[in-house]
Amino acid sequence: MKVVDKGTQFTDRISVSGDGGTGEVVLTINEVELRDEVEFICIIKGLTEGTGEGRTKLRVFVSPELPNIEGVQRGISVNEDGPSKIGTCEVKNGYPRPNITWYRNNTPLRGDHDVVKVLPSITTESSGLFSLKSELSMKVVKEDKDDLFYCEENFPLSNNVLVLDNVTRDHGGVYECTSTDTDTFEEVSGNTSVAVHYLDPAVVIPEDAVVAQGEEITATCNALSSLKTRTSWMKNGKEVSKAHTLVLKDATFDSTGMYVCVVTVLDIKEMETSGTLNVKVEGAPEITPPLDTEIETSLESTVHLSCSFRGFPTPTVTWTTSDGKTLAATSETESEGEVQSSLSLTVTGDLAASCNASNKFGDDSATFNIKAKGNGVVIAVIIVCILLLAILGSALYFLYKKGKICGRSGKQDLTKEKSGRDNIVVEMKSDNTEEAVLLGVNGEKQPLGNQ
Repeated sequence: MKVVDKGTQFTDRISVSGDGGTGEVVLTINEVELRDEVEFICIIKGLTEGTGEGRTKLRVFVSPELPNIEGVQRGISVNEDGPSKIGTCEVKNGYPRPNITWYRNNTPLRGDHDVVKVLPSITTESSGLFSLKSELSMKVVKEDKDDLFYCEENFPLSNNVLVLDNVTRDHGGVYECTSTDTDTFEEVSGNTSVAVHYLDPAVVIPEDAVVAQGEEITATCNALSSLKTRTSWMKNGKEVSKAHTLVLKDATFDSTGMYVCVVTVLDIKEMETSGTLNVKVEGAPEITPPLDTEIETSLESTVHLSCSFRGFPTPTVTWTTSDGKTLAATSETESEGEVQSSLSLTVTGDLAASCNASNKFGDDSATFNIKAKGNGVVIAVIIVCILLLAILGSALYFLYKKGKICGRSGKQDLTKEKSGRDNIVVEMKSDNTEEAVLLGVNGEKQPLGNQ
């Protein structure tokens, strides 16, 4: 079945051949015009299978006239500050809008504001066709003498460029492009080979290694690539090996750390991949000797002590003092198998502080001897005071023995009264006789009656 509406732009120019019995129905449009560039829909109705449709869009091309190029006849100075006009190229009556490309000695020129300037202008004719004029300006030098400039017209096509996004190795191969001449309907084809170079992620075996001191460590690093590669092993930014296989003999705590395997494509330096190996060496803790373990400081000042240990499993660190106290660390950090523990301590006297590290393989420790500067002065003052007290006590005892000082039990009246010589008498008694005499101050005897 065929349906052709009358009174349309296609009236008297369209025909349909075939009845579908052969599986083909052909739509023919005679004397194609620009306005015929529309979408056509073919609908097939089956008796049992339902309906189906297909769509196609008619593209209309009108070849423009041959390009007309006009060059500058006068000489062009090489001393111009900016680009100088070289010539103009004009293409008339084409559809769709044509493009103009300028060439110098078979090399296409691209717009560059400082060196090459291409200024296009477009005119839409009453027929709907396009005319295009392009002006080329360029900053010339002496070496450009006798160069050949020419222009070429072409049509922009929506499918004349193939873009491959997120390219993978599967995109590699031979690509063929086919073009049809709109005048003769002859096909022209060309092909190109696309080589996709790849570098797979690096695979490190093993990724983690735990060994005892003195043992050997072996690890491999590989990355599949389409090109030749170079492999190197790095630790802390320094190269330690240039082979796919890393071998570490007689492992020590210095072997502990992160190793990075870097695989680089020799011909394309930007293609690079890497993997890591984490090495841990088992053993009893080993202390990094502190720079100064003899510390002299002022009383009530604060000292900051620090100990660094290496060992695996990670050592447990405790701080103790000579007076039997256990102190909590102020801070503790771990990096590359090394534990650093710090303690802040207020000095109240001479003291020894020890940091102790232990794990299942053993232990190690370091001791800081802290001397308070103020202690010697205090002791000296105390000794001087004791000596002074001893001297004073000896003097008082000596005076007491000499009778210069009376004890509290004596009945002597130490009160001195001013009196004359004859008024002072001493009464003396004898155990043998009951005779009593009075002695004057000068030793003269006086009868008792004269008292």
